[in-house]
Amino acid sequence: SRLQLPNELGLSNLIAQTRSPEQVINDELPIPGLSVLTAGKIPPDPTKLLSSEKMKGLIKYFEDIFDLVIYDTPPVLGLADTTLLTPSTDGLILVTRIEKTDRSALTQALDNLKLSRVNVLGIVANGVQGDANSPYGYYKYGYGNNHKEQDWEEEEKVPSTLSK
Repeated sequence: SRLQLPNELGLSNLIAQTRSPEQVINDELPIPGLSVLTAGKIPPDPTKLLSSEKMKGLIKYFEDIFDLVIYDTPPVLGLADTTLLTPSTDGLILVTRIEKTDRSALTQALDNLKLSRVNVLGIVANGVQGDANSPYGYYKYGYGNNHKEQDWEEEEKVPSTLSK
């Protein structure tokens, strides 16, 4: 992880053992106001832990003491973690990587989320190549003569798979 946090104690310990949140939540970070709870050791049956009554109580506890709670789960396809957590959240932000995420897998994930009535708040696309010559980093707009506003508007529409 970028924060180089130890993962000996984390969420799995909080659910499976008699640990208090204060024992496993790390709030001594270089970013003021940020607290992190790592996953902890991977248990034999993560699905059982995430679907437990204790986890439901922890979700409520986190909502009560924090302004914003972000659950970093494994990929949406293939594992139940996201499916178990999203009903207790306000929504989901799907993270993809340009030229790594298969388009059909992304479409399938969005379709599954829509069928599950998950509130998709947005999509983050990592790996976007910036334009080193642009004073705005990766932002680049076609204000030149070759730019057709009509084409730009059509390209910027949100895919229909995200509509409610």
